[in-house]
Order: sequence, then structure tokens, then C-alpha cells
Amino acid sequence: MTDVATLEEMAAHLEVMNTQIALLTTQIRDQIKRNYRPGPLTVIVENIAHESGFTVQQLRGLQRHRPLTETRQMAMYLSTELTGYTQAQVSHFYWRDHTTVGYAIKRCREWQARRDARSARLAALRVMLEAKLVDVKVEPS
Repeated sequence: MTDVATLEEMAAHLEVMNTQIALLTTQIRDQIKRNYRPGPLTVIVENIAHESGFTVQQLRGLQRHRPLTETRQMAMYLSTELTGYTQAQVSHFYWRDHTTVGYAIKRCREWQARRDARSARLAALRVMLEAKLVDVKVEPS
């Protein structure tokens, strides 16, 4: 009988522990939600997605059609310009190779030199993002 009683005690103890673990897990998740602050790259891509009518998934995804790729290139360019992150860091965020970010930078600089509609859009995006990034901590590593 002692063995059965011991097993029942252990089972009851485990049940209490599981309840405590579940409670702690919920508290940790709540704390994370309260303290979550998006990083600068997230702020940039979310705002450009909203402004352009694309989704974040499209900007970080594999689809390739001109309006989307030009918007993605602008996002990559502004991500490097406004954060100080390296091309490799930005490419990792956008799931691309660093040379793709380099090409995006080249294209955006060409548009700026031509002063066409894309240049004006890029300038407007920069102003909007600079305002949004004022309170965002940028930590290039």
C-alpha cells in the first residue's frame, strides 16, 4: 500500500507542478507581449507595406513583378540608410543574398540621380520612416 500511496502523492505533486508551470508560462508570455517593441527593420517593412498596399510577406517573399520589386528595393535601401545595418544584416531580414541588397541600393541611387517619380516616392518614404523610427532603438551588430 505504501508504494501506491507514494505514487499517488507523486502524481498529485506533478499535477500541481504542471499547473504552476502553465501559470508561469502564461505570465512570461504576457510579459513578453507587454514589453515587445518591434525592431527598426520591422518598423520599416511594416510601414512601407502599409503605404504601398503590399503585405509584409510579399515584401519579404519571392514574388517578382515590377511594382513589388521596386517597392522591395526601396525597403532594402531605406533599411540600410536609416539603420546603419550592413547589407548582410538587411539581406538576412529580407531573406535575400547581400548582393541583392547591394543591387537595390544601386537602383535607388540611380532613381535619385534621375529625380523621377520613384525618387520622389523614396524621399516621401524616408521622411515618413524617419518620423516613425524616432523612438525605435537601432542596434547594428
